[in-house]
Amino acid sequence: MLGFFLSVLCTTVGCGPSATGGFDDKGYQHTKFDYRVDAARASDPGISNGNLLGSNWKLDNFYHGETNSLVQKSSESYRTEYDFDTNDDGKADFSQEDFLYDLRFKHLKRDAVIWLRTIPISDDEKDKDLRVLLQRYVDEVSGAGFEKVKLGPTTTMIREKRFAARIVDRGPFKLAEQDAYETTFDVANVDDVAINPNARQFRVRIVLARTPFEYTAKPRRGNGLKHTNYAVVMLAGYANLPEDFATDEQDFQQMLDHTVIGGKRGSTALVLETSPSGIAADAKAPAAAPLVPAGSPSAPAAPVSAPLESP
Repeated sequence: MLGFFLSVLCTTVGCGPSATGGFDDKGYQHTKFDYRVDAARASDPGISNGNLLGSNWKLDNFYHGETNSLVQKSSESYRTEYDFDTNDDGKADFSQEDFLYDLRFKHLKRDAVIWLRTIPISDDEKDKDLRVLLQRYVDEVSGAGFEKVKLGPTTTMIREKRFAARIVDRGPFKLAEQDAYETTFDVANVDDVAINPNARQFRVRIVLARTPFEYTAKPRRGNGLKHTNYAVVMLAGYANLPEDFATDEQDFQQMLDHTVIGGKRGSTALVLETSPSGIAADAKAPAAAPLVPAGSPSAPAAPVSAPLESP
């Protein structure tokens, strides 16, 4: 969640997370994890100010501080909280606050967003098939919206509007030579679907990748708990109105192509599973299943274990 200075994350009430990333004249550098996102145009003077995707996109999760340097936004909408169960008794032993996004961009002309996140994931989930984890992500969209789905060691959920989701395509992927999986799905508000079954509010593309990184959970001193390391997944997302999706998807693809993990870059889509009428959110359901909200009589059961967290 994305120059970064390493410091102990404060977990006391009222103390926010420490900055985790920043910009140089080539692009964005995460300083806790060994990855960066380079700009497509190396000569652009705005790169150090976060202009990675071109003039149509505004860097949203940073602002210019008192010295005019870029500072990560730490207001409620840009923070998240991870709950860690270190002894596996089903109860959170401590919580740790962190930034929700490494990078988040808003389109200046269209209703589009692009985001990038690095997320700790519990030992029970780290070896799960990425297809399964992304399916869980889609299932959770109904409760959290497509940016703030929870993946990993956390129980805090954001419950606002209720959404319905239907997968359009999905398949294995390579991101900076790391194993990944991608899916594109349509999202609609449940109330709109009740009136018009063909209603769509957004189309969303998500890429979920394994990484070689470790996230250190640091409990407060004196509580007898030890620091614990968790595997990390990288989640990149793009959302837009369905009619504008293809127009701006190239900018999201550009970000993927310029993501560098451990010195390796590039992205490769493998064989996508597609269906003209959409793939059902539940892999066992018929391919042409309509959009249905989680919790409805016709919806698949929600997973019991803690889901991946998105923006």
